[in-house]
Parts: sequence; structure tokens; C-alpha cells
Amino acid sequence: PKPSGLDFRRRVLISQFTGTGCGYCPYMTSLLRTFKAKSENKDRYVHCTVHNFNSSDPAYIETSLAGAMAIRGYPTVVLDLNSKSKFDNYNRLDLFTESFNKYYDAETAKAGICASSILDGNQLVVNVGVKAAEDGEIRVAAWLLEDGIYGAQSGALDSSYNTHDNCVRLIFGQNGTKDFSGTSVKLEAGETASQFYIMELDESWVGENCHVIVFVCTQNGSSYTVNNVIDCPINSSVAYDYAD
Repeated sequence: PKPSGLDFRRRVLISQFTGTGCGYCPYMTSLLRTFKAKSENKDRYVHCTVHNFNSSDPAYIETSLAGAMAIRGYPTVVLDLNSKSKFDNYNRLDLFTESFNKYYDAETAKAGICASSILDGNQLVVNVGVKAAEDGEIRVAAWLLEDGIYGAQSGALDSSYNTHDNCVRLIFGQNGTKDFSGTSVKLEAGETASQFYIMELDESWVGENCHVIVFVCTQNGSSYTVNNVIDCPINSSVAYDYAD
């Protein structure tokens, strides 16, 4: 909508490390539900859940992501895949809100993201575009998520906790056991680049319940952390989102 615009809306990636066998995990889910319900948090983050606590979990994903983020216990939330931004005090919404706001305000969006997806049978094709807000290297990655997965949750506070949303199913952009930052692209301010992903869905997954998150990472000290993220529905598209 703004061909010359470089001021993009920024969103934080909230990754919740959890599992159906974790009796304390529903409390973190409750905290995040309350956080989501507050109007001031609308359009400021994208949420995904990484189910790797117990392999019997129907949303289980075998991944080294927890190790890369130095997860020591469950539940734990990580902001922007930054291992230094972990939060595990599920009783303190006030502290989480304070940490989130401080983290959100410390960064500006260094790139915008657009995406479209087409599901054909069990194959999902995702077309991603990125547009740099400043000169430098950015890295691009995409993850497939699924909603509506039923699994009896240990410690469930009510029956709604047995249905799991935003569950990570596939990870594209992993460069090693500890590097999930994506494919490197070097751009000057205003330049764009594109990336295609072909995702093969397992037959047990419900395609209509899936969606894709796409994020860009930038260098943060000696590592790369997420700088911006979008969530693209199946058979739909998301345009570059410019700040007001």
C-alpha cells in the first residue's frame, strides 16, 4: 500500500514451550490468554507453542529448539527466539507485561514482511516477500502451525485447555542445532527479496486449521534474534504492514 514506505509495524514472536504432560503449563496458557485479551496488546505479537515436553503429546515436535533457547524447565516463554528473554513466572502477569513492553519498545522493525499461501492436497506453497527498512543483513524463516489439536492436558483448568492452538508442526530456516534464524539476505533500505517454501503436511494434520508464521531475524550481539513476524492464514495473503 506504500511503495516508498519504510516504517513497518513490529511484532514480537512469543514462543511458549509446553506439553500435555506438564501439569503447570496450563497456568502459563492462562496468563497468555489474559495478556491477549487486553486491547493494548492487539497486533503487537504473534504466538506459537512448541510442544516438546512429552513425546506422547499429539502436538509433539521433535526439535532442538528448546536446547538452543537453553530451556531449563516447563512452562517457559521466550521472546523473539532470544535465549536471554525467557520468562517462567506464570503467576505474575504484571511482570510478564512489564518485560514484554520493555522488550517491544527496545526495537524498531528493520524489515517488513508479506506472504501468501496456497494449499493443494497435503502440499502448502508459501510465497514470502521482505522489504528492508535499513541497509544490512536479515534472515528469513517460516514455520507451519496448526490449531485445534485435541490432547488431554495434565493440570487442565477446564476443558478448553485440552484443545491446543498455534502448535509448531514444521520449521523452515534451521541452520544447525542451535541456529533457527533462517536464510540470509543482504538488502539496502527499500530493496525487496522473495522466498518460496514448499511444505508437505502430514496426513494426520488438518490443513484448514493450519497457518504459517514468517519472521525476519537481525544480528543481536553475537547471535540473530527475531526482529519482526507475521501470521499468514491458509489460502490467503498478508500485505506489508506499515506503522500508523
